[in-house]
Order: sequence, then structure tokens, then C-alpha cells
Amino acid sequence: MTTFAALPIDILLYIFELVSRRPENSLNVAHEPWSLGRVCREWRATLLSTSALWSTVIVTEEAMARGGITNTDILKEYLARSQSHALHIGLHETDRPSGAGSEGEHDPVEDIEPTYEKDKQGQENDTGEIFHAHLLLLLAECHRWKICEMLANRPTYIELSRTTTFDGRNYPLLEEFYLKTSGQSMWAADIRVHSKVVKRMMTAPRLRSLDARDAYLLLCPGNNTTITHLGTRVCNFDEISKLQSYQSLTELHIICDWPYRLSPAFKPITLPNVRKLSSGNSPVLQYLILPNLTTLTLREFERCAPHNLMKFLDHSQCRLDVLSLLSAKLLASVDLTSHHFRSVHRLSVPMGYPHVLECLSYLEDKETLPNLGIVSIMSNPKTGPVFHTSPNFIQPDLPDDLEEQGFGEAYTEERLALMAQRDADPKLLRGSTMNFLKKRFRGGGSLKLVRLCCDVGDLHALLDAGLRELKSEGLLVMLDQLNSNHDGWMWWRGPYWFTHDNYLPSLSMKSEEIILPS
Repeated sequence: MTTFAALPIDILLYIFELVSRRPENSLNVAHEPWSLGRVCREWRATLLSTSALWSTVIVTEEAMARGGITNTDILKEYLARSQSHALHIGLHETDRPSGAGSEGEHDPVEDIEPTYEKDKQGQENDTGEIFHAHLLLLLAECHRWKICEMLANRPTYIELSRTTTFDGRNYPLLEEFYLKTSGQSMWAADIRVHSKVVKRMMTAPRLRSLDARDAYLLLCPGNNTTITHLGTRVCNFDEISKLQSYQSLTELHIICDWPYRLSPAFKPITLPNVRKLSSGNSPVLQYLILPNLTTLTLREFERCAPHNLMKFLDHSQCRLDVLSLLSAKLLASVDLTSHHFRSVHRLSVPMGYPHVLECLSYLEDKETLPNLGIVSIMSNPKTGPVFHTSPNFIQPDLPDDLEEQGFGEAYTEERLALMAQRDADPKLLRGSTMNFLKKRFRGGGSLKLVRLCCDVGDLHALLDAGLRELKSEGLLVMLDQLNSNHDGWMWWRGPYWFTHDNYLPSLSMKSEEIILPS
């Protein structure tokens, strides 16, 4: 223990910060930061005197009570050790179906009272009650909240919308607020409740990042100029005009839930400060002029997408640096030789079979995207590995008549792509990918870095197919397993610490990105 105790205080604090910044559950005394105090007396003294190490409070419903000490006791001690430090709050509530369906189908009683599960003997399971008690303790510290990430059920959000302390004016330090429903399904009732919660929190005087993609788009309150990052859902044509009230926006993520026909009388909205835009589909581009946009992400293919994209670029006259068209069919449908894309330095190439073969073929030409320096190879987590065959991966069982079943166009395209991926030839994909990389890197090409958003098996398959040779010639290769759904640039990270089907861990954690040595 003498060696541990002799560490300089700055190194010791750095170690503590590294191991304590991503707790899965702050109430688990078997893990850090609690466990650090059991190494030696000096470590315990340092731990107890450093309030910042106790400033991230992640609370889940996992029971951690031991030896008569309740979860509530543990949380009280944790908050006491954080002293007056600003808090990063994370709340993760387990999904409990509340019986709510589409509008007009929900039970108003279940909207009022939290619903707790019953065990086999009919006794009430107090997990939900404990979570509720923890929420009240954290609300009492609202003046210290700096970041809040909330994944909860509708009854919890209803209760918050009626709680007097849950008002932005009571959160003087709050800068980031993210909320999401625990359930896999979103209903109109959920959107209404989320909107009420968001409306109350938008009055926080320092709020700058708001992820409310399960809520309606709301008018920015007053002359608020602090909100610079917004994730939102647009459910009808009338709502899109509300974006005009967010003149300070620099990054915008939109989910659209309304018909795509544009009113002839509508004039596009100009947002001069937006530099990064992410959207699930392209029709929203008809409504926006973003002259200073540098980063654009579109996720879905529609037949109108190439036209909408080019029209948007004509109107905005922006200079793109990062282009992420996260559908291989969409990427294959866009004319990348256009002057609008000559400034693109970073490109995402989604491995969607068979359209990716066409993409890779014309990307081999150095006159296409002449300034391309970084390529992100994006595998699809729903289809598993793409450059090798994994015996443990179960291919998705998908019907062959999706187009006849009345699915939406984007939904159908995704499923058809998944079916095509089942028949993809890993050897063919490896060969096409390596031909593209070799031609863009060798002979004075501009390519400098390849980010592989895939699994380790895919990495080794590419290394054996020729990537190792390119690495020895100076090409940088980065493995980034976290970002297989995204392209890393986005400010939105979802709840940072919660593992969930719809979420990825923090995209900003550089320690998770591995630059492979030559």
C-alpha cells in the first residue's frame, strides 16, 4: 500500500477521475467511487475531501441495499459527500407498461398514479417506490443540477409536470437537459406529457442543450439566447415555423412525424448560426435555409431525397465539411461530383448491401470529393458483421412482401436493406472496400484516416485483406465500436451511461476510440 499512498496528488486525482466518471449506478458501494476508499487510508482521505468525485449521480432501480442500510441511506451519504459541487444527474427507470395507447385509448387513472409491479404473491414490489423516493431527494438539490439525463415512465413525467419545484427557474445552474421515455413505443399521450415537462424546464436561465425528441417542438421562451443545441420532434406543419424562435441554435437534430407536402405559401426558415444538422429524413430540408452549415446527417432514403438535398444546398449555399448519408441507397443516389460537395473532408460510408458496391465504385475516382481526408466505414448493428461471417450472429427473419403490407417508405427501405444484407458476400465487400481505400490513399490521394465503426472481427478481416499494408504506408486507422449508429460528430449522446436498445454510450469519450499503431 506504500506505493499507492506515495502517488502525487495530481496523478491520484487523475486516476480517481478516470475510474469514477462513468458509474453504472452510484448506489452500488462495491464499485467506484466507493471502492477507491478501501485501498488505503490516504486514498480514503483524498476521496472524502474531493467533492467533484461525488458530483455524478446515476440512479437506477437496481436494488443495492445491504445489511440494513437502505438505498435511500446510500444516496443521502453520496449527496453529502458531493458537498456544494454542481451535479450531473442521471435517472434510469425501468419500463413498466402503463396501459397507455394512442390518443383516446389511455386510462386516466394510470396517468395520475405511478404503477408498480406485483410479485407472484400479490405483494407490491417497492422498486418503483424507492425510485420515487430517490427522485424527491434529488429534486431537493435542484439548485445544484448542471446536467440532467432522464429515462423514465409516463407516470413519473406526469408527476414531475405537477411538481412545483420542477420548474426551470429553480435550476440556476442547469445547462443540459435530456429526456426519453423508458418504453419502446411512443404514444400521443407520451408526447403530450414530455412536452409539459420540457416547457417547464425551458425557463432555466443557463439552459443550452435540450434533447426533447419525444416532445412537441415548443416556442423558445421570451428572448432566450442560451439554447444552442436542440433535439426535437416535429409532428405537424404548423410546428416547423417555431424553429424561427431559436436564433442561437448551432446544432439541430429533428425527427419528423407529419406528411411531407409543402404549402406553396410557406417560406423557408433561415437559421444563420446552425452549423450541424441531423434529420431522419430529407423533406424537412425544404423548410430550412442554413447558410453556415458544415455538417449534415440524413438517416433514411426516400425517392425524393436526392432532389430535396440538392435543392436545400442550392438555397443554403453552405460549405459542407462533414457528410453523413447513413443509407447506402441514398449515398448511391446523390451526385457527389456536384460542386456542393467539393469541400467535403469527412464522409460516412454505410455498409448497406448491395448499394454500397455502387458507392465504393464511383468514390474510387479522386475527382469525386477531391478533398476527402477522413472516411467512416459504418456497419449496421442490425445485420451484425459485414466483412466476415460470425457463427454466433442470428440473421434477422424478415418477410419478403414488406412493400405490400402498407409500411411507410423509409421503414420498408430499411427492412429491404436488411434482407439484402443477409445475402451479402463478405469477401466481395472486403475487396470493394479495400480497392476504394487504396485508390484514395495511394498516388498522392487526400485520404489520411479511416474510422472503422464495426466489431473487432471486421477489423481483422480488413487488416488481412490489405488494410495492414496501408497502415504500414502511413494511413491512420481508428476502431470506434461505440458509433455504429452515428458518425461521432453529434452533440447528442443519449443518456451517457445507460445501455439501452436505442442508445449508445457517450460519443465524446476519446478513451473508447483506439488508434491502431502501425
